[in-house]
Amino acid sequence: MQYFFLKYKELLLILTLWFFLGLYFKVGAIVATFILFLFFVLKKKSIYVLFSFFFVLVLSDNFSMTFAAQIKPFLMLLLAVFVFLQQKVAFQGSLIKPFLFFFAVSAFSLTRSPVLFTAFMKNLSYFLLYLAVPPLLISIVKDKGKKVVLDFVSLGVVILLIGFFYFVFRPNLAFSHGGRFKGVFGNPNALGIFTFLLFTLFTITKKHLGVKVNKWQNIIYLGLILLALFYSKSRGAIASTVIFIASQSLSRISIFLPVILVPLLGFYLDSILNMILFFLEQFGLGKVLRIDGKESVEKASGRSIAWYFAWLEIQKNFFFGRGWTFDEYWIFGPIQHKLNMLNHQGGVHNSYLIFWLNTGLVGLLSFVGGIVVTIGRVYRKSELIIPLVLAVAFSANFEPWLAASLNPFTIIFLMSITLLIYFKPETDEEKTI
Repeated sequence: MQYFFLKYKELLLILTLWFFLGLYFKVGAIVATFILFLFFVLKKKSIYVLFSFFFVLVLSDNFSMTFAAQIKPFLMLLLAVFVFLQQKVAFQGSLIKPFLFFFAVSAFSLTRSPVLFTAFMKNLSYFLLYLAVPPLLISIVKDKGKKVVLDFVSLGVVILLIGFFYFVFRPNLAFSHGGRFKGVFGNPNALGIFTFLLFTLFTITKKHLGVKVNKWQNIIYLGLILLALFYSKSRGAIASTVIFIASQSLSRISIFLPVILVPLLGFYLDSILNMILFFLEQFGLGKVLRIDGKESVEKASGRSIAWYFAWLEIQKNFFFGRGWTFDEYWIFGPIQHKLNMLNHQGGVHNSYLIFWLNTGLVGLLSFVGGIVVTIGRVYRKSELIIPLVLAVAFSANFEPWLAASLNPFTIIFLMSITLLIYFKPETDEEKTI
């Protein structure tokens, strides 16, 4: 960690400036962020471009950092232009090709959107993320070495440390939703998703890229990640992390074993939970895992209510949706009052239903098809691709993050997929020496 602070001291000072300006001077934060990010682009500081863009995405999840939500679409455009103008960065390193049909369908869906401009901008940002971030990451790793991925993980750990600083000195800012830890994020589930995906990237860094991590650094990083995950009390994120770990062992027995078991887990999740909750309560873990009181699994019906109404709305536009962000327009518009009366707060809480609402069944299947094609490119050379995709698929069934671009979660997933596709496992490289 000391090496990371010394290596990136200038960048960390700039990010700290953005953080405090965001808390106390929104206009100044917007101006400073845009100017300095543009400076990184003009000076071709690739690492600074990627790391600072990611940091802004993290801040944008915090409701106190409204400047980040306003500036991030412009940073996405600048990042894409930066990648396009760099001759050494080729767009063939992007993840666009397997998803071309999906983006064609989503573009067609815009013609049916009730909020065309917003839908177009969100569709564009999703397209640019898949187009630009993977080749940028490939270029950075080839220029700076694989250890730069560990530096990115270190930035994620620093973000967790900021949250733990709040935990100690500003607990009123670090907790919400009945005393659950959220760190610098907007809610505890966001922190849970972040720690889950950071854990997967850290694992890929060590196991796939072969980056050496000393004993104490490994203990500290894993300890902080898992501690934040535990205190977030995010059941979906905890389950996704367990699936990622368990699937690695199951894949060694048979590649089909986790592929069969994980979907069954998702399908029969409620029944399985009801079977094990009794035993957890006997050990006094009810409050820790939110399985008793008003946040119990049995009483948490809000999400199911949203799914039910989303399914009814899907029937009206079954094969082709109403364009990007229609889910937000629908759930926070004509139906919001009804859902609130039925104990539901927030959005659809399911990435697949969001894809279906926005792009229709054709769009959903084309997106899933793109994921399957991507798996086909790498599953023979990486034992981590199946566990990663299964864990992410499970998480996406309970959270909306996979159906959005400008959040700190989708970008980590794309980076992980990119590393598995475009860089050989360390063992393969050793065989060629």
